[in-house]
Amino acid sequence: MMDKENGIPSWTNRAQIEDQLSRMLANPHFSQSKRYPHFLKYVVQEYIEGRADWIKERTLGIEVFGKGPSYEPMSDPIVRVTAAEIRKRIALYYQERDHESELRILLPTGSYVPTFERPKSTLPPVAPPIAQIAATPLESPKPAASRIAQFSLPRRTRFLAVTAGLLLLTVLAVAGLRRIESEPSPLVRFWQPLLSTKSSILISIPQHLEARSIAVYDPNDLSKVTVLQRDQKLGAVANGDMDALLPVYNFIRTDGNSINLKDESNTTLSDLRETPAVILGGLDNAWSIRMTNKMRFHFSNSPAMNSTWIVDRKTGNHWGDQQILHTASTSFTDYALVARFRDPETMQFTVIAAGLTQGGTNAAGEFITQPADAIALEARVPGDWQNRNIEIVIGTNIVEGHPGPPHILAVESW
Repeated sequence: MMDKENGIPSWTNRAQIEDQLSRMLANPHFSQSKRYPHFLKYVVQEYIEGRADWIKERTLGIEVFGKGPSYEPMSDPIVRVTAAEIRKRIALYYQERDHESELRILLPTGSYVPTFERPKSTLPPVAPPIAQIAATPLESPKPAASRIAQFSLPRRTRFLAVTAGLLLLTVLAVAGLRRIESEPSPLVRFWQPLLSTKSSILISIPQHLEARSIAVYDPNDLSKVTVLQRDQKLGAVANGDMDALLPVYNFIRTDGNSINLKDESNTTLSDLRETPAVILGGLDNAWSIRMTNKMRFHFSNSPAMNSTWIVDRKTGNHWGDQQILHTASTSFTDYALVARFRDPETMQFTVIAAGLTQGGTNAAGEFITQPADAIALEARVPGDWQNRNIEIVIGTNIVEGHPGPPHILAVESW
């Protein structure tokens, strides 16, 4: 049951929620940031004050982040990005054993309105009574063990031998751990050329003209732009590339690098020459087309711009030659280019995640931020791949507008 006035569940009360909020905000998952505690405290306080209907993306941008009255969430995803990071930190908080029995404050995906759940049951495992353990008979030594015992060493010698053995095992264990810690994971190796600079990283995202339209470039002539309307049933291409931005944004920020977020039309060559960059979006981001145009795998299309695909310059193979931009179906196969390279024009390391449609871009964003995908990539490229330029073609099955797991179709490294 809910409190009729403010929606607080009947099994708890305002004081308990506020106490739990204080505990969470004092935890290192939140206390080491100013943005995350402020955001979470704001939405919880608004909710318990009975103003849940006011917890909207635009309101949060103005009230929490100090954006002006002209703030437009579509052009600045700071609220969505922050909410995604808070959800991750909440999950990490409640995974810790000390917090399993606490009231749960959650921020559901797709909403900024908090919810509250009862603590999970955390009954400790039942251990047998000490008396029972003491009464349990020991196994009789096996004959071989008995024969070995006949040749036992003097007590002092045995003590020294055991001590030396334990010391040796400790040294070997520490050495092994240090070796493991010194070997970065495949995902870290993929990103290392960019993140190791410890400089700000530019992320360039597509700029959608308005809520109901999207501009796509002709890969063979960037001066030609086709504006597609949402009411043409564009399937996965219509919703922008924000789902690809969120995991990339969170991954880079978790590593400690700052981010300069710009839309494609405001991204200049000078910007790309100053810092490493991540380019998101395929046909709706001209920089993806320009930077991959001379690579082995690149975008191409029919003269009428009604069919688009990714082509292999060496073999002539191509992926995605159906009329993918104009399909009325929300279930189809999409393709994307993923690349990590030092661009010869900007002389900066760049990562590109670019799909034929938004579904492919989303799958590419997942591919460059998931450890399992980095492991699969490492198995397809030479041993020194972290120091090489890499280009990958991936495929994904779009089901009802949602991309499935990405899978590697082709790889080139140089």
